[in-house]
Formats: sequence, C-alpha cells, structure tokens
Amino acid sequence: MFQIYTSSAGSGKTYTLTKEYLKLALGDHPSENGFNPSYFRKILAITFTKDAAREMKERVLSKLLAFTKDQDKELQHQISQEIGISTETLRHRARLTFEQIIYHYSDFAISTIDSFTNRIVSAFTQELNVPINYELDMDTDSLTNNAADELIAKVGQEDQKEITDFLINFLIDELENGTHWRDLRKNLADFAKELYNEKSRPIARKLSQISLKTYSQSIATLQNVVNNFENFLIQKAQEALNLIKNNGLQAEDFAYSDKGVFNLFVKIIDKKFDENPFGANVMKVLKGGTWASGKTPHKALIAQIQGKLQSILEAIYQHWQGNQAQNYQNYLLAKECLRNLYKVALTKDIHQAVEEVKIKNNLVYIAETNEKIAQIVQNEPIPFIYERIGERFQHLLIDEFQDTSVLQWHNLLPLVENSLANGNLNLIVGDAKQAIYRWRGGEMEQIVHLAYANHPQEGAESIRKLNELAQIHFYDQDQARELISQRYELLKNLTERKNLDTNFRSNSEIITFNNIFFERIADIIQNEAKLAKQVYDEQFKQKIPANVIPNGQVDVIFKEATNAETYAEQVKEEVLRIIEEVLAKGFEMKDIAILFRNKDKAVQIATLLKEKGYPVVSVDSLVISSDQKVNFLIALLKVVANPENNLAKSEAVYLFYKTILKTTPNQEQNESIRKAIYHKNASLDNFLHIFAERGYHIDYNYIQSLSLYEMVEEFIRIFRILEEHPTRLEYIFRLLDWIIEFEKQKNHNLNDFIQEWNKKRGDIAVDVPAGSDAITVTTIHKSKGLEYPVVIVPFADWQIQNIKSNIWINTENITLPLREELKPPYLLARMSSSEHIDIKAQQEAEISKNTLESLNLLYVAFTRAVNQLYVITKSKGSKGSVSSWINRFFENLKDTHPEYAQKMLTINHEHYRFGNFDMNKYQKHHKQSKKSFILKNMKTIRLRRKLK
Repeated sequence: MFQIYTSSAGSGKTYTLTKEYLKLALGDHPSENGFNPSYFRKILAITFTKDAAREMKERVLSKLLAFTKDQDKELQHQISQEIGISTETLRHRARLTFEQIIYHYSDFAISTIDSFTNRIVSAFTQELNVPINYELDMDTDSLTNNAADELIAKVGQEDQKEITDFLINFLIDELENGTHWRDLRKNLADFAKELYNEKSRPIARKLSQISLKTYSQSIATLQNVVNNFENFLIQKAQEALNLIKNNGLQAEDFAYSDKGVFNLFVKIIDKKFDENPFGANVMKVLKGGTWASGKTPHKALIAQIQGKLQSILEAIYQHWQGNQAQNYQNYLLAKECLRNLYKVALTKDIHQAVEEVKIKNNLVYIAETNEKIAQIVQNEPIPFIYERIGERFQHLLIDEFQDTSVLQWHNLLPLVENSLANGNLNLIVGDAKQAIYRWRGGEMEQIVHLAYANHPQEGAESIRKLNELAQIHFYDQDQARELISQRYELLKNLTERKNLDTNFRSNSEIITFNNIFFERIADIIQNEAKLAKQVYDEQFKQKIPANVIPNGQVDVIFKEATNAETYAEQVKEEVLRIIEEVLAKGFEMKDIAILFRNKDKAVQIATLLKEKGYPVVSVDSLVISSDQKVNFLIALLKVVANPENNLAKSEAVYLFYKTILKTTPNQEQNESIRKAIYHKNASLDNFLHIFAERGYHIDYNYIQSLSLYEMVEEFIRIFRILEEHPTRLEYIFRLLDWIIEFEKQKNHNLNDFIQEWNKKRGDIAVDVPAGSDAITVTTIHKSKGLEYPVVIVPFADWQIQNIKSNIWINTENITLPLREELKPPYLLARMSSSEHIDIKAQQEAEISKNTLESLNLLYVAFTRAVNQLYVITKSKGSKGSVSSWINRFFENLKDTHPEYAQKMLTINHEHYRFGNFDMNKYQKHHKQSKKSFILKNMKTIRLRRKLK
C-alpha cells in the first residue's frame, strides 16, 4: 500500500511518521516469520534537514525507551491495537529493538535525502563516473565564482580569440543595458549558479550543444529584426515631425495636444517601443477624426498637411499593429531573445569552466548527484544500483514531501515500485500549503497530484500531470517516459490518501481565523494561481481538538503607507507596543517570535529591539562570528598563521581584555599594548608577554606543532574558557564542530582555514540556545516547523512576484524570426508579463506558482502561533502584494462570512481583533526542551606529546 498523508500545520505529521515507523519495526512480517528485532534495518525514513532527521531518530528511540519503562501508555495502546499484539508483548519487542538499534546504530536508516543520495554515489563511483576520492561540494557560490574567474582568465589568450571577442561583446551589451562593468564577474557567476540549478540543468545540456558561431549568427539576425522594425518607424515619425516643424507647428496645435498623435511620433523617436502607443486619442484621429486642436489658429495650415500626416500615421499603424502586426510580434520576440542571449550563448563555456574547477579540486557538486543516479534510473526497469539497496529496504517513509524535487522523487520511485511489488507499505507525509522552497527545487505539485491519483474524477488528469513533470528531466528518451508511466499506473491503483486535519498546536480562534482567511484568499486568486483550489481544497480546513477551552486572539493592524519611511516607523512603533502589551499580560520574552519575509527587515527590527534593551535571538545573533570568544580564538589563529600580522595581534589583545579579563584597557595599558605590537623592535615574545603577565602562558613552539583542532583546544584550555567563561559555550562548540568538518573536507592548512572562515563566517550558526529568555526574530523560512505562544508578522505587505527575476521559455512551439538551425531551444525571459502571446502563456504558468508560494509563506507565518497572532500590514495594499489580499478579505468579510464578521472587534479604524486572550486560562504549550549541561572541564588529547 502507498499511503499519502496530506497534513496541515500542527496536525502531528512527525508524530504520525514516528508511529508508522514503530508499527513497522515492532510488528509481525511474513518475510521474517513473525517479529524480528533487527527489522528496523529494512525501513528507510527520509527527511529534508539534518535537524529533522536528528529529531526523528530521537523520537523513535525515546518512544522505544518509554515503552520499555511502561510509559506513554496512550501510544502503546494505539500501536498494540493497530498491529494486533498485547501491550506486554509490545514492551518486550520495544526493548529488543532498542538494544539492536543501539548496537547497530549505523543501520538506523533515518537520514536526509542528500545523505542517502551521497551514500549511493559513494558506493557506485565507477558506474556513475565519479572520482573514487571525490569531495561533495555544497558551496555553489564558491564553485561558480571560481568558474567565472576561469572564464574571464581566457580573455586575451592567443588560442581563445572566439571567446575573447564574445565576452567583449557581452560586456558591451551589459553596459548598454545599464549594468556596471564591475558586475561582469558577478553576472557570469550568478548565471553559472542558475545553470546548475536542478531545474535548469536539462536546459543547460541542450543549450551547450550550440556553438558560439551559431549564437553569433542568431544575435546578428535578431538584431536586424529589431533594427528594421525600429528604423522604419523612426524614419516615418521623423518625417512627420519634420513636416510639423517646417510648418511652424507645435504639439498644442494638434488634437489632444501632447496626449495625442504628436506624442506618438515623439515616443517613436525616443524608442519607446515596449508599450502600445495606440490609445483612444490616437485611434480617433486614425479613423478619420480631426487633426487640429479646437484652439489652434493654424487649422488651415494643418488641413494642407493633414493628408501626408494621415498617410504616415496609417503606415506606422499597419507596420505596428495592422496587416503587418507580425512585424511587432517578431520584434517583441527578437527583443526578448536578445535581452539575455549573450549570457545564454556562454552556457557551454561556463559549463566547461565549472567542470575544470571541479576536476582541478576533485569535486562533485551536490546538484549533480541526483542527476547521475537519474541517468541510470531512467533506463532500467529495476536499476542495478538499487538491487542491493532494494533487497535491504522494504519500506520507504518520506517526510516533508512537498519539498522534494522532481529528480529526487523519480530517483526514489524505483525503490517504492520494488517495495510495493512485494506487498510492503510505503508512505509519504507532506503539506502542499507549506511548500515554500521552490527556489531550492521543491515541487509542491507532486504531492497534490499524487493525493488525487486514485480520485474517480481527477485521477487520470493527475497521472498525466505527474508524467508531464517527470519529462522536465527525462524528455529525451521514450524508454524513460514509458517506465515512469508504468510506475505511476502502479501507484494509482495502490494509493490511499489520508488526511491529518486536527490542529494540536494553535488555539481555536487562530484555527478558525486561518480556515476562513485562506479559504477566502484561495477563492480570490484561483484565476492567478491555478492550483490554489486543490491545495486549499475542502479537506484543508483544520479541526479543533475536543475539549479545548477557546482562548486565542488574532489582531490585524493596518498602517497608512504615505511613504516608505513613515510606514516603516509606524510598523516599528507598533511592534514595540505589542511587545509591551504581551509582556504586561504575563508572557515571557521567549514566548514571542517576530517573523519576516526578508532578512533585511528582520535585521532592522532586531537592531531596534537591542537598542531598546530587549534580549534577542535573531538570524544574525546565532551566527558564531557574533560571539566575542570565537573571534578571540580566530584572532589568535591568525597570529599563529602570520606572526607579523599586527592587526590580528591588536584584535586578539583587545578581545582578550574584553572577553577574558572583562575590562577595557586604560590609557597606560593601551600605550603598553601599542609598544608591544607596533614598536619597531617589537617581537612575538612582546605580544605573548601581554597574556603571560596575567597568568595565561602560550607555548608558541608547542602550539605550532598541533593540528588545527588541537590548536583551538589548547587555546580554550590556556584561557580557561570553559571553566571561567561558561556563557554561550554553544558558539565555541559549533566552532570546534566546523573545524572538524573543515579538516575532513579540505585540509589542515591554517591559512586555508582562515581564508575559508573569512568566506563563511556569516553562515556558520548555532541552534537557538536552550532556555534562553529572548525574543526570537527570524524569517518565515527559518520558522517552518516551529511554534510560539505569540507571533508577530510585521511588514505583511511583500510583493507576490519578483519581476526582476528571469524564467526559461521553451521555444519548441514558438515561431522565432530565425532560420531553424539558428533557433535556440530555450530563451531566458523576464518575469514581467510579455505582450507576446506564446511567451506570456509560459510566464503566466510561472506567475501562478509564485503566487501560490506567496500564499504558502503567509500560511506558514500565520500558523506558527499558539495563543496570539498579530499581523501588521498596509491599508490600501498595492496591487500585486499580500497586503492587497488582506485588505480584500476585510472588505468582503461581512458578505462572505457574516457570522464571523459579527464576532470581529473593531479597536479603531485600523485595528481589528478576533477572539480575546485571557491569561488566567493560559496553559503553556512549549515543545519539550532539550536538557543541557555545562561542561566544566575539557581535557585535550595532546596526541603528539602522548606519542612521544
């Protein structure tokens, strides 16, 4: 059976997945002649983050341990009933299984999908054409920046004339389009990153088959189309303006003045060809209306030249929109092609540059691993790389399925097929409403179509859509398409949809508000987002658990957006007011989370709160480079790497005073420090003496003999950081973890480490410290899967579409003004809507997905709250923003939900409230926090001394 659990926020999907795992691990299996305590080895559970995998492992083990102690009786009873054994037998089996997992922990197959894929690649390096000692590269930016450098380095080389000429033309084209010349490298690196995106790689393969010479011919042809169209119109417009000027006439002499035909001629001269100039005023004149203004004294003169002007206007109209309207469509296509065609033409060379970087550094890029497996999976009924794995794993459980990419799913599909053919259970759990990772390859459509796969009315269409999605990566081969179709037909007959529709997280008023709000918005946008009604279908509505006392509150606050600065200030004031109100009620600071669409707004609010004296856990504060003790250790490493680095010495000494001595050097000490570091006779010994005179002795020769990890350990021991400075130790331990990762993946060179630190210092972060009483300031993406008693969503007004982004346009069914052999298979077009009908259709499909993802972001934000939700948005929200959705919801609330509207409390003309939170009824709803302990002593290994 293939079970699909469609869930909602707070509906217990992780609980369900854990329960199903335990049922499989503790149940009887015909193939095992009953119960087998080692059966856990045949269950593969896949999640999408390391944290989620760790959490699920902890849950499984903690439940097994609880069962052995006769705890968690409700779950015991539930599982024992469903698998048909007594609770006493269940406890016995749990003990045996727990022991087996502990003793054979490496066989406990709960991991991220990337880890699982990497295991397959590691096992089949020869078959997949991967270097035996390859290094998996997760750092896209580093790879693509290096590739851009490699490509630019070819400019001027004797044997690279073709690419040199093309890159120069590319630079000229970028400059003409308003790009700064210094951004050339960044543009190339960004495009390389786009090409290595999973969705773009099949497109890149096709584009890289075309030579630069062919692209050059295409560009020249398209440029001719553009020039011919524009030159004809400019010639005609100039002819008209010359005739007007030679007769001493001006715009005011003509009908509609500068808003009529005269303005048309001026627009053409100014090359404003991207907008339709044939408005109502121009069309009246074109159809025989008067040319002269009613107030002009030159009516007779205009009558004399009117015939010539009319002829020119008709010629312009015919060329632009009349019988020769194809000219304009070809012009639009040519312009759209040329916009990014220089970049597209460099696909092959960029790909080669990336490959050179990978070969030089023995790298395999993370996005390639799925593709390499797919090259085999798509051609074999039972791919040989899964033969051994397929025999081992009898069940596949996938969490967060809405974040799975097309390629990832189709690589797992043979495992599912093999398991189902043997009559085994497989299941996926996901929530299409929480699909917010399209930029990372996630494809929400898969879970929607799978959920409808055996639906009597929509099943066939859903299977067709699934096959269509698969062809993004498998379009080249009929055999692959046939195999995928067969696999989906098998799924169709064995699929069982189950809904997790009870919200155990939020209070009743928040659940009710979200049910009504998102149902209404899905109705509003159903024409813009085609999938909205299926994602937010009748089964989306969440139920309230029985016997829950209503005690929730939703506040929606509108702010007048007269200008950006005033609006931002109003929002900040409102956030401070809400925090004061919530704390006055009795909530703690750790109960409050403030969620943002973008990081820049989060940083602004976090800075404001810190200035006001509030403790904050934010995106930036969790980065380990924000910790002064970490920076002190790094500064010491910089000195070891280069004893002449006076800047690092100064940084180390001042951080020593600040973090270790907890003071600031006085004037006399400052002078002493300056002499010890900057005096012409200053030596390393003078620097080390600053620490030694306060009891911290550094044996520099011994330090130099240590590995990087041991070096940091030794500094931690010397400065007694663990014993005497035990705050924020999670930052120190995260640094040590990262050093281990670096030494595994890179090497032990200290200079390389410092270089890597400078690149990644802004990305290495700790988890939220346990028990910290601070306000959480984070992005909506980071908050996914978490919950908070009080949630504030300020700036709920972001634009739904990113019009600056580009999308790939398939040209297969588009007639380009090019010979067939010069036609590129794909264009890179703007996201903003085109006037060309074929391009517009593909743009609208992308716009539809972006619209739904924006709604999902709002859903994730609104469903994090347990007791109170505050939303701050713009009144009269601008078109194309989520604030416009919120405004429309309130405008029609009395008509769409009159009973609910009656319950709404109007605080003032810009503040509306649903429900009323009572602190006296408040029951804490925190997730169980992890126990932490302070490590009071840390004994370093001192391996070299021990060996001596």
